[in-house]
Amino acid sequence: MNLTDTLQAIDNNSLKVTDERDISNELKKFLPEKKEDIDSSLLAEVMAFDFMENYEDKKSGWGTYFGPMYVLNNNDGTANESPSIRKLN
Repeated sequence: MNLTDTLQAIDNNSLKVTDERDISNELKKFLPEKKEDIDSSLLAEVMAFDFMENYEDKKSGWGTYFGPMYVLNNNDGTANESPSIRKLN
């Protein structure tokens, strides 16, 4: 199944997905190994289903209804978030 078929199957409810994470996992099957080769449209689709709605942890500083799925703190005081709002344009 290609990406178009997968999206149609999700839209038609013929693919067993129960939540946003399931959709994200189906779309991630089409991500290439090299991050620099990821098509921006596919990245946007994946990210759309990875954001958390009604995000209560204000540590992200986004000031938005949606937030990252997770934030990992680094030993140097910085943090890695996924998905990152910085990847949006």
